[in-house]
Amino acid sequence: MRNTSSRRIILAILMLIIACSLTSCEWLLSNWFDKDTKAVIIVTNEDSTIESYVSRMVFINGGDSICGASDTLTYEWSLETPSGSSTLLEEVVDGSESIESKRQFTPDIPGIYKVNLYIEDDDEDSNSSDKIINVKDKPQSAPTNLNLKSAEVDNITVEWEAVADTTQYLLFRAMNTLGPFNLKVYEGPLLEYTDNTVAPGTTYYYKVQAKNPAGMSNLSSYIESTTKLAVPANFQTTGNTTTSASLSWDNSQNATSYIVEKSLIEDGSYIEAFSGNGNSCILVELETSAVYYL
Repeated sequence: MRNTSSRRIILAILMLIIACSLTSCEWLLSNWFDKDTKAVIIVTNEDSTIESYVSRMVFINGGDSICGASDTLTYEWSLETPSGSSTLLEEVVDGSESIESKRQFTPDIPGIYKVNLYIEDDDEDSNSSDKIINVKDKPQSAPTNLNLKSAEVDNITVEWEAVADTTQYLLFRAMNTLGPFNLKVYEGPLLEYTDNTVAPGTTYYYKVQAKNPAGMSNLSSYIESTTKLAVPANFQTTGNTTTSASLSWDNSQNATSYIVEKSLIEDGSYIEAFSGNGNSCILVELETSAVYYL
């Protein structure tokens, strides 16, 4: 019986000590949570671009900043801009209320912009963080060395050199040197393109332009390219004599004349036997009963 009473007294004393400890250490527990106070800045851009560009809105979010579970934060924002810029940080408004943890700005010139976030919680624990944002301008020059890589019957391949700070290239085509170069045949990141929308025996003119989210460069100088003529189809004999052969073929698109060559040896030397603008001919004065390769 005595032991039971003693245990009860000891237990009551322990509970009293614990209660007193919790009450007196309330500031210590609060400070334990506050030690994690940390400013965090996240930067995003329009159209999900990774880089920042002139005239494109930059979004700043400090909402992931860390503080104690029972604390609230106050936010102080500042922006350093390159010399000559008049850009200001703007509030982000949801309905009629400003979101203090967010800001935005539209850079007006290229250069280095620095955003600073200072946060402070209820217990005056604070932290500060900087974010450097390198803002780029539109491409400053048109692509150089626009060059014809190949020209076939049904395609033309052109290539060009890279331009700094470019995300896309635009290739335009025209039918004469004066243009207008308003038919866009390609837009993308590559430094060459094969145009498959061409006709045989036709001359085309190309210009290329560099682009990024801030804008476009000027157009390059033009290059000229002519596709090859297609080999006439259905080349055949339509009648033979002992010393002549009648031939015909289908017209080849954009061809203005045709040449027929002959040889007595398949892999030998061929000589011209006909030249003209029709799609048939008669070869005369052939060797009697000889086999000709045409």
